[in-house]
Amino acid sequence: MLNYFSTTGDTLAGCRFYTDREKNPISVSGGCDARGAANQENLQRQQAKIVEAINTLNASVISLEEIENSAAFGKDRDEALNHLVDGLNAAAGYTKWQAVQSPEALPESEDVIRTAFIYQPNQVKPLGESTIYSGSDAFSNARLPLAQAFTLADADEDDESFVAIVNHFKSKGSGSGEGNQDSGDGQGASNASRVAQAEALTNFASQQAQAHQTENVVLLGDFNSYTREDPMQVLYGASFTNIGDYYDAGNTYLFGGRVGSLDHVLVSPEFLDNTTGADVWNINAFESVGLEYSRYNNNVTNLYSQTPYRSSDHDPKLMGFNLRVESPDEQPDEQDGGSTVPPAHAKNNERGKGNNGQGNDFTKKSTLPPGQAKKN
Repeated sequence: MLNYFSTTGDTLAGCRFYTDREKNPISVSGGCDARGAANQENLQRQQAKIVEAINTLNASVISLEEIENSAAFGKDRDEALNHLVDGLNAAAGYTKWQAVQSPEALPESEDVIRTAFIYQPNQVKPLGESTIYSGSDAFSNARLPLAQAFTLADADEDDESFVAIVNHFKSKGSGSGEGNQDSGDGQGASNASRVAQAEALTNFASQQAQAHQTENVVLLGDFNSYTREDPMQVLYGASFTNIGDYYDAGNTYLFGGRVGSLDHVLVSPEFLDNTTGADVWNINAFESVGLEYSRYNNNVTNLYSQTPYRSSDHDPKLMGFNLRVESPDEQPDEQDGGSTVPPAHAKNNERGKGNNGQGNDFTKKSTLPPGQAKKN
């Protein structure tokens, strides 16, 4: 997401605003801790686009970045997250989504934005409470990783579970301290910080796998690192596979006229055979910024609409996986919820074989919207 804040700028002292053609405040430009909409009217415009994107994407589990840490405003830490889920369910017409709630153990200091998970309770269920990274200062200039274990909603004792960890590494735009200046090698500022964060993440992933007694780990989110950069090499060196690269899913970000992926999904070696495909839904990065809620009434022709296009600045990446263990004589039920994958990747059935040895188990549970499958 792009700075989703339920705390609007008009409720805080000192906020400055970007305005429309008629000088009406639209979004916060600075002067306070809020980073999102200027008021409730614009929050509704922002939320409408996000809701349309998430409900259409329809994945079983979704990781979120750049959502308000409501604790920074004296509220329950999950207030903004729950506000978004309420909007998603209202649009869906039923309780389609639930939020992974914050754990009892919270860090003493956090950014005003955070990471989060939402999930569809009729498809998956969390195992235990979530865990926020602690133990070193590697993420002192970034957002803390959040881990949550999941399994199928109707899982039996044979079905598998996995640990998902959502991340938001330090950005490339600024840096201070040793190794964090922009060296001119193309990796931007704060590369040393991102390398340290990748190293800390591998340790955190190992701890979480052990705690939940599973070898299946998924690392996902905004790593602020392109596919071949140093921080990603740390993760590859720890035996994680980049699923976007593995399935040739495409790019998620555009900056300065150049395209690439800062957003990644990586899996542990043990979970690789459970994957069934991956794709990118290009609804944001290559669309005009004029479609954002923040550009409402910015042109003579108002380009705003309640569509998923430019609901954020990064494109969502969808991964398919299979948790249902089938006996050799069983054929997967297309409606059993065991696998979710964009059907555009049927061509990858050799690389993406599931653990039943039968290749991809494509279902209708979580596909890209009609007409949005990746063109080859």
